[in-house]
Amino acid sequence: MGLFGKKRRDLEDVAALIEAIDGYRIGRNVDPKRIRAMLDERWDLVKGALGGSGGRKKLERVLEFMVNLPARDPSATRWSKVFLVVRLTLRVTIMLFVVALGLSVWGHPMAQATLIAATVLLYFVLVARWYSLVKLEEFYTSKAREQPGKDRTLKAAVESLVRLLAGELEREGTPPKRYRLHLFKDDYEGVRILKGPGILRETYLAEVVVHG
Repeated sequence: MGLFGKKRRDLEDVAALIEAIDGYRIGRNVDPKRIRAMLDERWDLVKGALGGSGGRKKLERVLEFMVNLPARDPSATRWSKVFLVVRLTLRVTIMLFVVALGLSVWGHPMAQATLIAATVLLYFVLVARWYSLVKLEEFYTSKAREQPGKDRTLKAAVESLVRLLAGELEREGTPPKRYRLHLFKDDYEGVRILKGPGILRETYLAEVVVHG
């Protein structure tokens, strides 16, 4: 990989870190091991923004805390399980659509029935997914109010990485639109919100503000 390719990968990973940490604020958690792996790979680049080893340890403790939060509440545990089942069911639904398409191509009499079943299941999955995520977001929002320090740590990490990304883009002369962000929260400094959530998009579309 050339120098340009490495720099592009660096910036893509910084953007991915921003999105991942933002997701923790409302319970859209990725595996903390993935975060650690990304930090390990790009540590020389991001360590200053995150406050060195001490800042990293603090961030990782908060990430682990957020991941384990649902286990402390029966309702949150239930909705977490519902979301996992729904995610699996969505894969089954996609397979049903593929089967229905194949049956249709072959002229099989079960094609229409399979398509109807897949469509009904898809509606059910989408509604169940939306509702379970709403309940989980409500849970994490309430916990953020109870322990505002955890949320502040996550927000501060995002804003520090946003400043890092903006600085790198400015130095390279790269337009921010090449590294647009999909965020669940819109309260960050240094970020310009381009679009809000919609029917087909559950996140804000944003880009970092580059000066100069």
